[in-house]
Amino acid sequence: MAEPIHLGICIPGESMPMESVRCLGRMIMALCTQPPLGLAKVSQHMAAGSMLPHTRATVCSMALEAGATHLLLIDSDMTYPADAAHRLLDADRPFIAANATTRRPPIRWTAKGKDGLEIESHKEAGLTKANSCGLAVCLVEARVYQSIPAPRFNFEYTEDGWIGEDVFFCRAAILAGFQPMIDNALSREIGHVGGYTYTHEDLAGVVDAG
Repeated sequence: MAEPIHLGICIPGESMPMESVRCLGRMIMALCTQPPLGLAKVSQHMAAGSMLPHTRATVCSMALEAGATHLLLIDSDMTYPADAAHRLLDADRPFIAANATTRRPPIRWTAKGKDGLEIESHKEAGLTKANSCGLAVCLVEARVYQSIPAPRFNFEYTEDGWIGEDVFFCRAAILAGFQPMIDNALSREIGHVGGYTYTHEDLAGVVDAG
């Protein structure tokens, strides 16, 4: 019998735009009223801080200490459908994320494939292997997180220039034997709240192409 799922929702930050608050409420309500198969518990963890790598690590540690088997990383400035957690859990992958867009023009996808190019989720179907991706809406099994030595999130200067804590985590996960996957359909339903809520429709050429 599969281990019961304890979903730890990890939000780095304590201040959220109202759009994001509504999305979080709708998602938690959906998890409670129509729980996915195997879901036994949901816990929510938030922490504020000016250093994002430290804040991400803090909320993940809080969830693991509470007994979470799965970490749902949700950035505080994101919008997403009520069934986002259901869909990520149903995919049954150890590391799966939505491909969020940036929130400042020029708008672009944040996930990249093995070729180093952006994964264009508005053109893709199903799941796509990623070499790196943002962690704004992302599900990671606890065993993935625990297989990576600290620091799991870090800013680092490499031969390719500076990389963020999300790319750092992805590279460490791949080294540990876990392939990040992108849910392209869910990616098209994700918003990133900036001056307004940016989505895939704001990508250069998407609107013009009709």
